[in-house]
Amino acid sequence: MLTPIFINGQKLYQDSFGNKYQYDLSNPIDQMSYSTDLDAQQRDQLSTTPTRNSNGGGIYE
Repeated sequence: MLTPIFINGQKLYQDSFGNKYQYDLSNPIDQMSYSTDLDAQQRDQLSTTPTRNSNGGGIYE
């Protein structure tokens, strides 16, 4: 489960390990936005975080 948080006025999502994501992929609206956000997709592809949440998109490491 991801928890919404706000950092510097930006809405992010945090999992129980403290990882932060731009999108909650269990939300259909976030899924649509993520599908066109190539930067977020690239962050996920390059991520080496072993505790990544599968519902999180656009991880910030």
